[in-house]
Amino acid sequence: MLALKSILTCTMTLLATACCGGCDGHPDQQQMQGTWTVQDWVCDTGNGPSTFERNVGWEFRFDGDQLTIKQSADFEQTWTVQLDPSQSPKTMLIRSQMDFNEDGEIDLDATRYCVYRFDEADTITLMYGSMHTNVSLDSGKAQSEGLVPTGFVPDARASLVTLKRATDR
Repeated sequence: MLALKSILTCTMTLLATACCGGCDGHPDQQQMQGTWTVQDWVCDTGNGPSTFERNVGWEFRFDGDQLTIKQSADFEQTWTVQLDPSQSPKTMLIRSQMDFNEDGEIDLDATRYCVYRFDEADTITLMYGSMHTNVSLDSGKAQSEGLVPTGFVPDARASLVTLKRATDR
């Protein structure tokens, strides 16, 4: 029994250190902290790459393991960030649970997958995975699951997003 407990403890420790969600000391998470502005957002839905102009200027604000995406003065959304810099390319999983009608129940559970790289100290390139949402007709509750990007070329699975550090740091 003691051997099984030791194996489980080692396994849990390995799993906890393999992913960087919430590990404030990891250099990638430290480098991401602060506010970043979308400089370019390129998607390709089958007709060739094009810039998604309405997303240029959005703010991505990293604070610990939280990411707040501010789309406008009236709308922002907070996500929990989990990094895995041991992958190639490095991966980021972001998750948000939303209660639209403020009844205390989760109306949308959204998971989005990204890959990322630092191009310079003040530039992050993300492949921001597309999402598919399934809504239950019985409950009206929804779950969004993101597609997993595999590289840094925009396609139907993901958009190529360039973030530049804002001057708040």
